Amino acid sequence: CILGALVLAGPACITQVDFVMAQDMPTHHIKKLAILPFASPDAGVEMDMTNAFAVEFLRIGCVVVDRSELDRLLKEQELSQTGLVDPSMAVQIGRLAGADAIIIGNGRGAKGDHLGRAFAKIIDVKTSSILAVATLVEGERMTAAEFAVAAVQPIQGKICSKQE
Repeated sequence: CILGALVLAGPACITQVDFVMAQDMPTHHIKKLAILPFASPDAGVEMDMTNAFAVEFLRIGCVVVDRSELDRLLKEQELSQTGLVDPSMAVQIGRLAGADAIIIGNGRGAKGDHLGRAFAKIIDVKTSSILAVATLVEGERMTAAEFAVAAVQPIQGKICSKQE
């Protein structure tokens, strides 16, 4: 795996996200993504992270499965009540939604609108292989939107590109 760190400089702080992408794994076929609800004890954090990732993936040219379609599929699979979706079930939901890959993750708030912990991974629904993982470095703080930017930016051009 290729290990890297992305450092974002804000007006008052420097925040770091560790990013790991699988090496030698084809990713150009990834065009449509299903972003499953991020696990969080705080519903606001869950919604902020899910929405922030949708915005960033749309920004780089991905097709994102509508949240209401995912909610319908989760309900059909009787998973919406638990809030817990294991990776194998998440892959199945992604396939049912017609996605090429799923995004799953979690986040916990710290102070105000800043995350204290956050994690996101992209899984290819065809192979069930993890394509990339982004983790907020312990002790760092950032908003859900900042984390989404930091997590998506390194894969821009590697997924959802116009190349075949």
